[in-house]
Amino acid sequence: MHSGNTGYKVLTTLAKAMLLSGLLLSSAQAEDLNGPLAQTKSGLIRGVNELGVHAFKGIPYAAPPIKENRWRRPQPVQPWSGVRVTSQFGPACAQSAQEDPNTRLPAPSVSEDCLTLNVWTPSSPIGAPDAPKPVMVWLHGGDFRSGVVSYPLSNGAQLANQGVVVVTINYRLGYFGFFDHPALVREDVTTPANFGLLDQIEALKWVQENISAFGGDPGNVTLAGDDAGAVSAYYLMASPKALGLFHKVIAQSGDPWLKLEDRNQAKKSGMKAATQAGVAADADAAQLRAIPAGTLIKLNSELPPDAAFGPIIGDEAAPYTLLDAVDRKLIAPVPLLTGVNSYEVSIAPQLGLTQETILAPLGDQKDAARALYPEDWSDTQFAEKVFSDMRYNAPNRWLALEQSNRSSAWFYYFNYAPQYLREQFSGTPHGWHLPFTFGTYSLIPEMYANFRPQDITMAQRFQRYLVNFMRSASPSDPTLPNWPAYNAQNQIMMVLGDAAEPMAGLFRQRIEFFTTLYRNSNKKY
Repeated sequence: MHSGNTGYKVLTTLAKAMLLSGLLLSSAQAEDLNGPLAQTKSGLIRGVNELGVHAFKGIPYAAPPIKENRWRRPQPVQPWSGVRVTSQFGPACAQSAQEDPNTRLPAPSVSEDCLTLNVWTPSSPIGAPDAPKPVMVWLHGGDFRSGVVSYPLSNGAQLANQGVVVVTINYRLGYFGFFDHPALVREDVTTPANFGLLDQIEALKWVQENISAFGGDPGNVTLAGDDAGAVSAYYLMASPKALGLFHKVIAQSGDPWLKLEDRNQAKKSGMKAATQAGVAADADAAQLRAIPAGTLIKLNSELPPDAAFGPIIGDEAAPYTLLDAVDRKLIAPVPLLTGVNSYEVSIAPQLGLTQETILAPLGDQKDAARALYPEDWSDTQFAEKVFSDMRYNAPNRWLALEQSNRSSAWFYYFNYAPQYLREQFSGTPHGWHLPFTFGTYSLIPEMYANFRPQDITMAQRFQRYLVNFMRSASPSDPTLPNWPAYNAQNQIMMVLGDAAEPMAGLFRQRIEFFTTLYRNSNKKY
């Protein structure tokens, strides 16, 4: 099975260029003493002028979740007097600080004190009588264990230049963000377990209360994310705590059928982790909160890559699995734009998956599944496509179809790689939609130098579709190929390759097979 290593040399070079571009931006920001001002509920902040827009970075949206605030709901920010300078990103939330395996970027600065967000807004004067602008709130990916929003890849300036107010957030990760233990329940029977989801909800509340000060429209908020960020967005669609805080969703390369624990299982996992941290089984909440952050980070890093980890089912933030929420008709009736990449299997080695482990969940249905794929495919090709269909294509098309019955849905299949990388990739790898989503290829000098006109055209086309959706809940654009809505009648997806081409019923038999298999088992593969 391809591991994606063929692209590492290119990615390493790009990462160095990305880091250099980020350092140059930081140097320029440090000298910006006359940056834009914005009045938030907590106090006045000064941002920076960056790439033709206003940027405000490292804005606290909740109190530091440390000491007595660890494993508690996000607490209010302490207001400040004077002007707070918001020209630098805050640290990423506590995680194993290693170089990124996809981009080879160096380890980020991390801290348990991390609940900050960043805003990019068009450079028209803050508070001017312009029409309020659509808002996109971005949730980063990383398997709920890692993730960084300070790298140039998710810089919001290019989207802001198209008239969107962009917000990217940090949220608690790993055991800091998703943790249950009997001692916490003994302390407070109402205690939640999904602190990371509650952070995301708190950030959305901050947007409702403050985004007008940045020219944004609190009544037109698109919640967007990729990978774990997309799964988060899906679970917030089903969360009563997030109701009314956003109005549309863009979900990229997530897995709504992600294997997760319920609270009983999570309590056992939490007790095991606490024991590994040297805390007695009968410890109280104060003893748990005294575990050194470094110890928890180490435990996070030792979790098996394919372990069930993420939202814990059964608390106030995530009361049900997505399947149960759909069946109970509890999903928010908001427009959904979702999609997957054509070579999602590129992430399989990072998850510790092999050809055998990918196919094992099929059990006695393996031959039935094999019959749905071309006879001349090798076992490796079959396993690669099963992974993509089982973990990405089928789950997301299932949810798009369900959402089309409540609101409206659009689906894309991203099958594009820059011209200069095509010999190294078998399709579009996991995560490679991001420079096209944010338009950040232009911030990475080596990538931009190698981009050909057709690559730039593709990026501009994709961004145009996304921005249209953020504005009006439909990606349609009179200057671009028509993108029909996805529904049971046509199941039309937009195939984004060298051209944008709507196609009906693509892989339909395979999708229906895996959807039936999942529903019959009512569990993750």
